[in-house]
Amino acid sequence: MINEKWKCFFNSFRGKILLIFFIFSLASSVMLGSFCYTGVYNQMLSSTVDYSGALANQISRNTSMILEETSRILMIGNSSSVSGFLYDEGNRHETTMELIVMMKLYRESAVFSEDIQNFYILGNDGVCFNEKRGIYQIERHEKSQYIYDMILNHENELLVLSSREMGWEEEDCFVIGQKIRQTWTNKTIGIIAIEMKAHAVQSVYMDEVLGETGYFSLYDKDGREMFSEEGSRETEGINLREEVFVNEAGSYQEKAGGNTELIVYDSIANTGWRIVGHVPLRELMAPVYKLGVLFLVAILLTLVFLGALYYYLSRRITDPITELKEKMLLAEQGDMDATVMVTSKDEISILQRQYNRMLSHIKVLMEENIEEQRNLQKAELKALQAQINPHFLYNTLELVIWLAASEENDQVIEVVDKLAIFFKTGLSKGVEWISVEKEIEHVESYLSIQQCRYSDLLSFEICMEPDICQYFMLKMLLQPIVENALYHGIKNRENGGKITIAGKEENGYLLFEVADTGCGMEPEILEDLQQKIRENVLPYTDHENGFGIYNVNRRIRLYYGEDCGLTIWSERDSGTKVTIKLKKHAEGSSHV
Repeated sequence: MINEKWKCFFNSFRGKILLIFFIFSLASSVMLGSFCYTGVYNQMLSSTVDYSGALANQISRNTSMILEETSRILMIGNSSSVSGFLYDEGNRHETTMELIVMMKLYRESAVFSEDIQNFYILGNDGVCFNEKRGIYQIERHEKSQYIYDMILNHENELLVLSSREMGWEEEDCFVIGQKIRQTWTNKTIGIIAIEMKAHAVQSVYMDEVLGETGYFSLYDKDGREMFSEEGSRETEGINLREEVFVNEAGSYQEKAGGNTELIVYDSIANTGWRIVGHVPLRELMAPVYKLGVLFLVAILLTLVFLGALYYYLSRRITDPITELKEKMLLAEQGDMDATVMVTSKDEISILQRQYNRMLSHIKVLMEENIEEQRNLQKAELKALQAQINPHFLYNTLELVIWLAASEENDQVIEVVDKLAIFFKTGLSKGVEWISVEKEIEHVESYLSIQQCRYSDLLSFEICMEPDICQYFMLKMLLQPIVENALYHGIKNRENGGKITIAGKEENGYLLFEVADTGCGMEPEILEDLQQKIRENVLPYTDHENGFGIYNVNRRIRLYYGEDCGLTIWSERDSGTKVTIKLKKHAEGSSHV
């Protein structure tokens, strides 16, 4: 039962309007919300990547500054004390004391003095000095030998090595060193190196975070994490791409463990090291996700508001049509008091007023019916009802509803306008005689409405001599003939056809021809119809078979005389042509 009610609701005009409006609003809201959210998301992502990249670049520059500051201490290698230690084998005790004093002074003046672990001076003859061991032979100290070999074989002036690169198992540290050259020959006579705690570099990036759990790490040129400490955060399931160690700086996104991480990186000058930031993208984009929820809530609230608004507007639109339909059904059942209340000034109100006038006119005709003219009045009333039958109105309103549901607003206006013209001409304030121009306008409005209903079956053409439009004629003579051509000729043909209406003046008469390209009639049917029209004896009850033609012919003979009337020609599969012959009548002349 509930499903049937919903089915009936959505088959109604109101239901269709609400469904179309809701689908349109939903699609528009989703598209607009998605567009806005995507724009905000992309902008936020771009800003986040730029910020993370800028932070990585700042860490890289700060690290480079630390290394540059540390490398200045290597200027000790240019002092006479170092040269004396490397050349004067006999007086090394004295030069060693000078070195100790000099290194102490440098240590005290250095910004990172607390992070300096050791000084190395290594000569080519194998004699070494460092603060912790004093003077010794290089072959007795593997670490010193490694430092000496690496710096001596390095092409550039400055070399920076981490404990991970050197394979040491001791506390994280790094060594920065360079060759000592003889001033006048530029010959390498030894090397000088400083061993620093990793903290000097770690302090730059370990305290920097991205989001809530993001962090930075330092990698050597071979992709190894250089320094670590207890509790340090390490990336799981992420393998750095080759581009990190090829490009100077950049960023990319990588999936790991079902989550997406943003990777930003930057290079540290003269070292081959890379500072790499890791951060879950969901943390950086959390504000956007919250904004997405707000967008969703806003869309839902908008749809609720629009739904209420559409429901209200749909009732304003459809209630008058629904009432008119119900009144027409009552009128169809014989209730001539089933009028509607006109409450607006739009196109529907025109239809309501014309409908009320129609009922009023029919009621007056029925009340003024007298016995002397019973048969004629019945025929005229039946002709009027045939034109303004509630079925015709109902079908036309169904057409209006369908066009409105399809948002064919121009056609809705056109159909309602044509229907108003049809009723206005049909009623004509009770006047029986109208101008030829009005009669043609009445037929044209009827055909235009029917053409909207049977667009694939019906076409029509009206050709009138301009001079005949000034004359007057009995109203509603052409429309029944045209209706008969449509329903008994054109509709019964599979591919439809064309109705042509022509009018001219000839020898004091008005001649009208209504021709169709319909299915035509069999000879025996045509002969029977012509015989009954000539004899004017078609029973009134036989209105299902040619009543429109019979009634028109009878009215013409009553008002124009026996020399006027209808002539019918028809041939099977070739169509039908009806010729109407009327006497000319000018305005103001006697019509009886």
